[in-house]
Amino acid sequence: VVGDNRTLFQYPADASVLSQPSFVWTEGLDKEAVEILFGGGSKLLYNVTIANIEGILQQKDPGLTSGNLSLSRDFFLSRSGAVTLPALIAAHRKTATSTSGWSLLQEGLDVWAELGWDKDFSFNVGNKTGSIYTYTKGVTDMQKRMAGASLSKWPAALTVAGLVADGTMSFDDKANKYLDWWSKDASDPRSKITLRHLMTFQSGPLGTSKNHTIEVARPRKNPQIAAGIVTTGSDFEKMLHKMLTYEFLGKEVLSEMERDWSAAPVSPSGDGWFGHYGMGHWFDCMGYAAGQGSAGASAPLSSWCQAESIQAGPGAFGFFPLIDRKRGYYMQIVLKEDSKCRSEVPEYLWILAKPLVDAILSHEPITEEGLLQSQGGLLLREIYDIYKSLPPRCWPLKDEDGHIDPQVFQV
Repeated sequence: VVGDNRTLFQYPADASVLSQPSFVWTEGLDKEAVEILFGGGSKLLYNVTIANIEGILQQKDPGLTSGNLSLSRDFFLSRSGAVTLPALIAAHRKTATSTSGWSLLQEGLDVWAELGWDKDFSFNVGNKTGSIYTYTKGVTDMQKRMAGASLSKWPAALTVAGLVADGTMSFDDKANKYLDWWSKDASDPRSKITLRHLMTFQSGPLGTSKNHTIEVARPRKNPQIAAGIVTTGSDFEKMLHKMLTYEFLGKEVLSEMERDWSAAPVSPSGDGWFGHYGMGHWFDCMGYAAGQGSAGASAPLSSWCQAESIQAGPGAFGFFPLIDRKRGYYMQIVLKEDSKCRSEVPEYLWILAKPLVDAILSHEPITEEGLLQSQGGLLLREIYDIYKSLPPRCWPLKDEDGHIDPQVFQV
């Protein structure tokens, strides 16, 4: 990278290959001519590199996913600066793939496993008629029982919503109507908290406030409905199918649950990654806070995400289910990562695979341009996140006292 008559960046240190560059790119920045010489490598590496350099030249940090210096996913995708599933296949296999349709998806899932990004998982797709595609790698098939962590929240919310569907409760009922220990003091804001607030994560802190105390504890012997699920891919598919067809709970209740409940003026907590809250699940919009300044989790969802209206309910162990009502199908990545060494990367498989499934089920041609327009590419910062998150570099769960297993920490 050359500007102001000097080298701004050079990789590798011995860049003799640049004597005859493959590509030359110029960009004006504050009337300063910047030239990029790119020798060797592929057009894919060139596109990804150039998009990140463009961001740096705009005084931004391509590695950030939120904040004033961050860049949106659209910034990179619109410049072809991302890796699609067919591109990942070609990069790994050293040749472009000749497959299409479900065979292309299968080849992509094989490559994902060959790279070691997930080795033990199932991938399942179905529509209103039932299951239409299932892929299994390793021992985690659709019948394997596994813990799901926050995967619990979606079915738990649906269970409570069943009481609304049959008329027993209303989403607007106050919590103190059913819980004797809940504050009924009109001067305590928490006395106004409704079932809707609780289901959409809008209840705020429930501990203490000035002159008021609420002791909140689920006895340990009781089910932990927010994180205690044990299930199978097959059982979860039954739930997704009955939701897709509105056979379970009905359209009125499910439509209420599947709204963007974190839109302004709500100010949700979080990291601005998965999306806004529905009821007990995400109104999905991967990486939405990037490029939206200091708004963080409170940033609005893009018009594209609003139109897609993807409902998803992943858990910390990697199990990732979703419903696409726009196209009429459900999809799930079925797995349980080791709680002592989680990678938390299965959502990246979602990013790569879903646009491919969209095209297959919509009978549309699968093109590089189409996949990128559908957000179906991994950015350099996301590939780096995969690299630094895979074992032995990983994200171990903490115990109830907030401590990490010393043996895992040592690894």
